[in-house]
Amino acid sequence: MRKRVISSVLGVFVFLFFGVLAAQEPLGIERLSAGREVELVDKVTRARKAYKESLEDLKNYYIEVGDAYKEALTKQELEGLRLVHKPEYILLVDRLSLAIVRAEHIPAADELYADAQSYKDYPDLFTKKNRLVIAIGKFKELIEKYPTSDKADDAAFRLGEIYEGFYFRDYHAAAKYYEACFRWNPNTEYAARLEAAKCHYKHTKNFAKAAELYEETAQNSPISENRLEARKKLEEMRSRGLVR
Repeated sequence: MRKRVISSVLGVFVFLFFGVLAAQEPLGIERLSAGREVELVDKVTRARKAYKESLEDLKNYYIEVGDAYKEALTKQELEGLRLVHKPEYILLVDRLSLAIVRAEHIPAADELYADAQSYKDYPDLFTKKNRLVIAIGKFKELIEKYPTSDKADDAAFRLGEIYEGFYFRDYHAAAKYYEACFRWNPNTEYAARLEAAKCHYKHTKNFAKAAELYEETAQNSPISENRLEARKKLEEMRSRGLVR
């Protein structure tokens, strides 16, 4: 009898304990404010910048005192830092307005775009990822420095290609940059809507967004092949019950 009473008391305690836990909200990402994320991401960005500037100061000091050996070490570290891919915890395009029309001809932006493209297209497989990292930096620099340039949408599309490609496979970022391309230039020559739709359909599994972009492609693409492909994909998704 005593054992049954103890067992019952323990059962009630366990039930109440876990009931209280279940009633509490999970401490997941949904409870973190966007403002807090921006604060933390900006802190990382400042730390990256301070690290680079400190290395530059140290390099200049060794130049002043004539220590060639340690100067070479700082140059080596700076080069390594330049070639390290720095993830975008908050994408550049998420910090910018998608409503701004990029249509101004700016020669400096053209030069920066050509420079970035030369790194992106360089054929050496052994240094390919390093060159793509440099290209990413230059394309983003173009968008930040010359936001009204008619090359901003081109740079966004190229960033989409790089992030979607073999070396990064960041399909979330790729889709975002593809979308920026056609939002900034609705008449873009690139199949940006279609590529964004493919990213969501194949990789992020955001079928609602994929269907929305396939529909936009089917209605707005100036290329008949792209319109046809988009319609086929929509039919396929509907037949599989992925969307209505």
